[in-house]
Amino acid sequence: NRITIRAATDAVDTGVEFNFQLPNQIDALCNMMLIVLIIVLMMGSALILSSSVSGIVLVPLEALFDNVQRIASKIFNSVTNLTGKEDEDEPEEEHEESGDPMGAETKLLEKVLAKIAVLSEITMKSSPLDAEQFAKLDERDRAMLQGYGAGGDVAPQGSPRSGGQVASSISEMSHGQKGGTEAAMWRLNEVGITPQMFDSWELNVAELGEAARHQLVFACLILHHGSAGDKWASKCSSFLDDCSLLYRTTANPGHAKPGLFHNWIHAVDVTFTTAHILRYCGTEHYLSTNERFALSVAAVCHDMGHWGFNNAYLMESSHELAVRYNDISPLESMAAAKVFEIERLDGNGIFANLDTMQFREVRQVLIEAILHTDFTHHYAMVKEVQNLHDVNLDLFDTSEDMYKDGSAEFPTREVKEFLRGGDVKRQLRLIFVHLADVSSPMKPWSMAELWANLLIEEMLHQGDIEKERGLPVQPLNDRDRLNKAYSQIGFIEFFVAPLAFSMSSIIPPLEPPVEHMCANLDAWFKRWVEESMPPDEEQ
Repeated sequence: NRITIRAATDAVDTGVEFNFQLPNQIDALCNMMLIVLIIVLMMGSALILSSSVSGIVLVPLEALFDNVQRIASKIFNSVTNLTGKEDEDEPEEEHEESGDPMGAETKLLEKVLAKIAVLSEITMKSSPLDAEQFAKLDERDRAMLQGYGAGGDVAPQGSPRSGGQVASSISEMSHGQKGGTEAAMWRLNEVGITPQMFDSWELNVAELGEAARHQLVFACLILHHGSAGDKWASKCSSFLDDCSLLYRTTANPGHAKPGLFHNWIHAVDVTFTTAHILRYCGTEHYLSTNERFALSVAAVCHDMGHWGFNNAYLMESSHELAVRYNDISPLESMAAAKVFEIERLDGNGIFANLDTMQFREVRQVLIEAILHTDFTHHYAMVKEVQNLHDVNLDLFDTSEDMYKDGSAEFPTREVKEFLRGGDVKRQLRLIFVHLADVSSPMKPWSMAELWANLLIEEMLHQGDIEKERGLPVQPLNDRDRLNKAYSQIGFIEFFVAPLAFSMSSIIPPLEPPVEHMCANLDAWFKRWVEESMPPDEEQ
């Protein structure tokens, strides 16, 4: 009998009987066991589900937050180094990890955003030297800056770093370049230029004969072209003949002769210096052959048609070049146009072996490089290089340390990858020819003094013409007021040094030329003191 409950009632009482016999006890036990099993299964399922969610969602999310924290910390440190606005009085507990990971990352990202806002303010400044600092400069320093159309866009930089040697030579070139280079070196030997002279930063092109200069430029073009064909070599030689002819015969109608400084010899010097800089900077690792060739041709032609009068004179006198190019880099625009006019002449087709896309690339790189030799772009380029270094401080400092202690050549693998980036590569392309163009203070003293005297005399000649024509005489062109030694001190401090120090901070092999520059600055300073005997407060 499995009836478990029985009830009976009468008029007065009600009775209930419970059946606790064995069969019912077994049923109750089975029900209890079933309930326990269900509970265990639910708990097991919950644990499995929790583990799955953790593996699928939480673990990757934690890894993501770890990466965010690490990257944010790196950005924070880099931007802090750049802005110099570390909050030293910030309580230490704010830097410690919070018990809430999300809160820690959020706080760190907030700090990063604040620092980046400061960086943005720095980047958007029109000049590293603000109006208040500019006003504190004396009249001669302001004249120096205004003489180059710069306003007050740069402040003197710190001391140079030491060490570093050039480790490039003809023997280290790639196999594809050796054929053309060996032919070029044979030509150089014929005119008395040895491989050791060609590899030397101290070669003085002003002391060479015309044939030697021609072969020197030819060798520089071959170096970054990679062609050894006789047909192309003939075109290149003819192209250089026409370029040198234009340099030597250019004169401003009614004013005299070609410039004392901006002439074919200067073009040869800039081309040779550009070839050295391209090797100093290890550009074969991040610039294509066409890019390097375009920069070499730009160096040859960057002052073509220049007769010794600057853009400010052209604009003040309403010269036809200023009118044609709307006062935007008229001399540089003219030079870039003449490159392709000469190249199109019969027998001058140095770009003829390029396909359409290659020619477009070469044309763009060449034009940009020439236009950026205009000093109006100088300080923007300096600022870009400074920001490039400061934002990637760890990368470049590590590279510099490895280069100096001899544990790695420049560039390191990490630096190569970084410099191959499109924007970074373009920034450097714009700078290389301009750096060569202003590199005379970075040469040995005898060469630096020679080029300085030629440039000063050319500028004074322009000042004489400005006086004759009743035009405003630019501060650096006034023969009656200019102090030569002081003008060179200002030129190095305000123009060459900021660019040289910035470039050497990311490219350590450039430090030897920077050391020449510092020695020359000291020499000009001593000459200024001897000639002018300024009071102590001016020194």
